[in-house]
Amino acid sequence: PSDGKVYHYSQVKVDGTNRWQSTTYYYDTATKEYHKYKTVTKASITIKGLEKATTYKIAVSNVFKNNGKTTTTPKVAFNAVTLPGKTKNLKIEDKITLTWSKVKGADGYTVYSYNSSAKKWERFDTVKKNSCPIGKKFGSATQKFKVRAFKKSTDGTKFYGGYSNIISR
Repeated sequence: PSDGKVYHYSQVKVDGTNRWQSTTYYYDTATKEYHKYKTVTKASITIKGLEKATTYKIAVSNVFKNNGKTTTTPKVAFNAVTLPGKTKNLKIEDKITLTWSKVKGADGYTVYSYNSSAKKWERFDTVKKNSCPIGKKFGSATQKFKVRAFKKSTDGTKFYGGYSNIISR
């Protein structure tokens, strides 16, 4: 995953090769083809200028040269997920509902509450919209909350953006 508009990945150089290069391709949904992004002679690459909370199709092909023999691997494709942005404008409405600004591209939000006796943050709820009822569960005790957006990859893995500011009730 990335920190938003950048994606970074690494590969392992094959031992025994004295010359090596890797070509990265991106998938163009309009033409339904892979296009060359960059060829490098190192084991990692950073792709810049991507949209936050977006899944991209990336492919990589490697060329190994050793003792005059060249071996080219077929393209290996994978999905790259950029993280959503930080959740902002967290507030409590009518003392019973948390609300916040929508995060572009987010698939949902995880709401956390602070457990003061255990001295740790715990998952309170996971929601798809930018609000969460907190009800009167906590009575008159002061309660702290924070929220963060997530983007799901095609295999269901959640990639999280930054936490909102903490708010107390």
